[in-house]
Amino acid sequence: MHSLSRNLDRFSKTFSNEPLLESGIIEKLRSGEPVEDSEFDLIFPPYYQRQSAIHWSSIDVARQISEWIRPMDRRSLIDIGCGVGKLCFLLRILTNYEVFGIEQRENFVEIANHIVDVNGFKDISIVQMNMLDLNWSLFDIYYLYNPFQEQIADDESGTIENNIDFAVRNYARYTSEVFRQLAWAKPGKVLITFHGYGGRVPNDWKMVESRHIESGHLTMWIKE
Repeated sequence: MHSLSRNLDRFSKTFSNEPLLESGIIEKLRSGEPVEDSEFDLIFPPYYQRQSAIHWSSIDVARQISEWIRPMDRRSLIDIGCGVGKLCFLLRILTNYEVFGIEQRENFVEIANHIVDVNGFKDISIVQMNMLDLNWSLFDIYYLYNPFQEQIADDESGTIENNIDFAVRNYARYTSEVFRQLAWAKPGKVLITFHGYGGRVPNDWKMVESRHIESGHLTMWIKE
C-alpha cells in the first residue's frame, strides 16, 4: 500500500472530534422517532463509520431487541464480539439493562471505552477478551451477530481488520464452544442471534421470536 494511503487509513481510524452523542438523537431513539444509522455512527472514527452497515448491528436491530427484552425479568446482556460497541450503546439508551461487550481487538475496545467515557454512559462494560475465556453463567442474555464469519471469509470485504488470527480451525473451535455453553446453560437464559452464529442451537432452547430485518433474521430463544 502507498505510504499516503497508509497514513490516510491510519488517520481515518482515529477520532476527528470528541465522540459526544447529541441529546436530540438520544431523545429520538427513546421516543421511537426515525434516526439514521449514519447519524448515530458519527460518534465513531471515519473508518469504522464505513464498516457499520456490514459489521455493526443497526438501530432497527437494537430497537427490536429492546422491544423483546424490556418486559423480561432479566438484568444483563452480553454482546459477544461487540466490535466498537454500537449495540451496547444503543441497548443502554433503549433499556435499563446492564450491558456488557467482549471483543478481541484491543483498538476496538479502546474506541468503545473512549465513547463510554465521553458520553458518561453508565452500566456498560466493554473488555478485551476471547470468547473462549468467557464465564457465560454471569449473564442473562447472550447476543451474537455472526461473530465468527471473519474466520472463514474468502476476501477482505468479509473482515474488518487483519489484526487477529483468522483460520478455519478457529471457526470450528468457536462455534463448538458456543454450542457447548448453550447446552450447559441454566433454564431461563436467553439467546439472541442476528444472521445466526455459525452453529446449531441445542434442542432444549425454544425459539420464541423471529423477525426478518434488513438482510437477515433476528431470532430469540429461551432455555427450557
